[in-house]
Amino acid sequence: MRAQDTVPPSPGESFDVRVSASLRNLGPANAVLVDTTFTFSAPGCSAVPSALFIAEDTNLPENVGVSIGRVWLVTCTEAGTYTFTTDVSVVIDASQAISDPDTSNNDGSGNDSTIVG
Repeated sequence: MRAQDTVPPSPGESFDVRVSASLRNLGPANAVLVDTTFTFSAPGCSAVPSALFIAEDTNLPENVGVSIGRVWLVTCTEAGTYTFTTDVSVVIDASQAISDPDTSNNDGSGNDSTIVG
């Protein structure tokens, strides 16, 4: 997750928060379609989109890393330090006639902070 570039935003100025997730199909399927849910949290600020985001039907070949991402437009109206968090969850798309042999590795989260003002 990357919350800003080199110049801190001013209060009321919108800025991008870029989030990415690295996915890998560990098998046994040769390839699988997955749906990835991003839940973004920006306490004390507003974010667009405000709802969770689902990236549908990402193709994951076996043992090949795939990165997917999303950008949120964030606005904080007061000066201060803000921490943003993203939770990511991956499931095999319902159209697939296969099941995940290990669902314990399908979730993750990350956070980053930025200074406003």
